[in-house]
Amino acid sequence: MAIRHTRCHKIAISLVICAGVGLAAAPYARAEDLPVSDEARMHFKAGVNYLQDPDGSQFENAYTEFKTAYDLSHSPKVLGNMGYCAMKLERDGEAIDAYTNYLKVAPDIAAQERAQIETDLYTLTASATVLAVSLSSARPNLADARLRDTRYSVHGNVSNIYVSSPGVFVLVVRAGHHTIDVTQNGAVRARWEFDAIGGAHLSHTFALQEPVAAVPGGRPSKILPWLTVGVGAAGLATGAVAGLLAVAREHSLEGECPMNICPTSNGASDKAAAYTFGTVADIGLLGGGVLAATGIVWLIASGSGTAPPATTPVASGGGRCTGRGCYGTLQVDF
Repeated sequence: MAIRHTRCHKIAISLVICAGVGLAAAPYARAEDLPVSDEARMHFKAGVNYLQDPDGSQFENAYTEFKTAYDLSHSPKVLGNMGYCAMKLERDGEAIDAYTNYLKVAPDIAAQERAQIETDLYTLTASATVLAVSLSSARPNLADARLRDTRYSVHGNVSNIYVSSPGVFVLVVRAGHHTIDVTQNGAVRARWEFDAIGGAHLSHTFALQEPVAAVPGGRPSKILPWLTVGVGAAGLATGAVAGLLAVAREHSLEGECPMNICPTSNGASDKAAAYTFGTVADIGLLGGGVLAATGIVWLIASGSGTAPPATTPVASGGGRCTGRGCYGTLQVDF
């Protein structure tokens, strides 16, 4: 049996394993008593290939292949790989279950491999937060509900999707800031944002609401705000020009119409034109200023919405268990 060891940081800790966080291990037959079909070997090899991809390990695809190989063979040797992939995906409850069962039922585990897995289990359980969640809805059918958990990190956000079950659904997540969305048919119907602390037990009931239609493109259109600003600017420009013309006419009339009395019809006409220009200037400057200010405020308001944090479907190849790091082991044959 060939083993590849992946080591991030070496830490000195006492090996205390809190296996109670995971589900109780079911009894398994010995590996030599279990037939391994060609189909199981094919899926197992595909999982190994995904992990050894030259462009980077594909943990999500590898995990799916290893789970299929295990369902077909029930060989305990697959459990180590399932635990390794689940740990990288931050599906920590599944990683704890797989690693715990692997240590119990797998034969002839090398001492170094066992020590590394025990270290993984210690780190995973120390940073684990157990969630007990349930769904409440006026609609009786919750079979298509999904829970999307996202943990936000400076190293990159990590998302995992879980299929909900009736009653209380137990989920184990890694310490950090999380958001859980409950979705049905792709629409978000409830959200819970919280901080997970290692060793904590939290509970939450999702009251599902009818989904709100999303705005196409994710952000409100800015065409009307910009149009409002443009009309306001045009009004300001028109008012300024009309004001200058009114001032010019008034200056020319000072000599023609002493004491504001115009002896000729031309003077009276110029006086009426000056009054008209003054009125246009007042309307343009006041109305244009109001429209321009309204458009600017509208633009600020329409651009203030914060887009939701980007998420990644799986953890990157450099995933960690805690700030101190973790180990990992990988079987490449069975």
